[in-house]
Amino acid sequence: LKRLKDLGMRVVQFQQSKSFADICAQFRRTGELLGLEERAEKIIRQMEKEVAAVSAAVASQPRRKVFLQIGTQPLFGAAQDSFTNDFITMGGGSNVLAEQEHGTVNYEKVLAKDPEVIIIAIMGSETGIAGQEQKRWQRFPITAVRKEQVHIVEPDLVCSPSPATFVEALSLVA
Repeated sequence: LKRLKDLGMRVVQFQQSKSFADICAQFRRTGELLGLEERAEKIIRQMEKEVAAVSAAVASQPRRKVFLQIGTQPLFGAAQDSFTNDFITMGGGSNVLAEQEHGTVNYEKVLAKDPEVIIIAIMGSETGIAGQEQKRWQRFPITAVRKEQVHIVEPDLVCSPSPATFVEALSLVA
């Protein structure tokens, strides 16, 4: 960043989004930077409607306990203050790591929570890591395994969202 600034380039840096609202705010700011404010606002309004529709569709369903795995070595999941937590809560689930400020966890803690659904969204899935993790979970006698609810999803969709891809991932999780 320093080198780019030293070259006289305008540098704008965004922090990791912590929620769907943060994702929208950063998208709005990007629209402003590009002179596309109206287009960005239109997209955000549409995506907010779609998020509300997904949440409304699952509101009457029982909230299932979900573990959303986004890392391995160390095991890492969706913590309370993250947009990945929004996938779970807005999608009608209950995050088994909701009380954690950070996503690092051990298998024993997740197993003790007995998730009903495990969603694996690990970067590097093309190397087979996600499949290995799915097999690892299937060794344990937990509800998600008994009910065949251990799923692999596209990590780029879950881990690098825009307002539109957030809606896509939310729909998948829901």
